[in-house]
Amino acid sequence: MKINDSVLVKTDGEQMREGIIRLIEPFNEGIMYLIELPEYPTGIWFFNESTAGAGTYVMPKCE
Repeated sequence: MKINDSVLVKTDGEQMREGIIRLIEPFNEGIMYLIELPEYPTGIWFFNESTAGAGTYVMPKCE
């Protein structure tokens, strides 16, 4: 995934929400994505741990 890609974001108690990647910060344990959502236009950070499996929060949007 890269900046400006459309993605799906998994959040607690919500259906998958569509957003756009605005920044990416790699770490040893995984990757932080700043995602712009319609209700949060300045973005929210989500962390995908490299070993998270089903706990992955940001996924590519299949078109």
